[in-house]
Amino acid sequence: ALDTERLAAEVQPQVIQWRRHFHQYPELSNREFNTAKTIAQQLKKIRFKATDRHCSYRGGGCAR
Repeated sequence: ALDTERLAAEVQPQVIQWRRHFHQYPELSNREFNTAKTIAQQLKKIRFKATDRHCSYRGGGCAR
């Protein structure tokens, strides 16, 4: 649990920055194209395979 708390504390400033960005530039429901693009870019930075196609909840999302 302590390792998880340490890791969470390390990424907290970045997560807060993302949250502020997403709230500053809101998108309509089911039209979150820039949000999905930003999340896919961040996942790619940590070598999590993501696609650039539009994400959908019913379609399984954009990350695989």
